[in-house]
Amino acid sequence: MPKAKKKPVKKKGRKRKTIIAKASIRRLLKEHGADRVSETAITEVQHQMDEAAKKAVKLARHGKRKTVMRRDIPTINGVQ
Repeated sequence: MPKAKKKPVKKKGRKRKTIIAKASIRRLLKEHGADRVSETAITEVQHQMDEAAKKAVKLARHGKRKTVMRRDIPTINGVQ
């Protein structure tokens, strides 16, 4: 008799869209002189960082590398 397939266990809770926590971004901006930081500013920084990471990985893969290197990061902003 074949074994019955197990259904995947659903994880409870909310799935996080970004890896970096809002509190960390708020702390970073305050360290650099911001008195107050809006939620929309935090969300935008999260989005910018996510896009930068995607582009850096894409550049590393284009160079047939598995490692994202420092030289991949400035290329994102157009500075070399």
